[in-house]
Amino acid sequence: MLSFGSTQSAPNEIAILSRSMVEILMQIAAGIEVPPQDVAAGRTLASFDVPQAAAPQDRPIVAIRSAVDRPSSAYAAVQYHGTWYWIDDHDFAAKRAFTFLMLFFALAATGIPGQVPVLTIPAS
Repeated sequence: MLSFGSTQSAPNEIAILSRSMVEILMQIAAGIEVPPQDVAAGRTLASFDVPQAAAPQDRPIVAIRSAVDRPSSAYAAVQYHGTWYWIDDHDFAAKRAFTFLMLFFALAATGIPGQVPVLTIPAS
């Protein structure tokens, strides 16, 4: 049995302490290559991770590039406020991480919807 936590509470249990989806998204957002003019205008913060870093742990989880011109080789791309953001089609690690992220979103979306509380009122 799987449970959320840092320690197991039963012998047949595996405890997993993972990041929340918000923490995962924040980590990915920290590595987005943002235009310097957007940082200067106060629209966003600068990127924290360096896509060209030698050590893999210093690179973003998903390297998202940006430019004014539409990318010629993109796995996924979107234009926002006149800037194109994309994942390069040759970046296998980024494509794999992005695909897993989309899978996690799909799994979260197909979960059991919240149950409405039931109120019982005596009739007598």
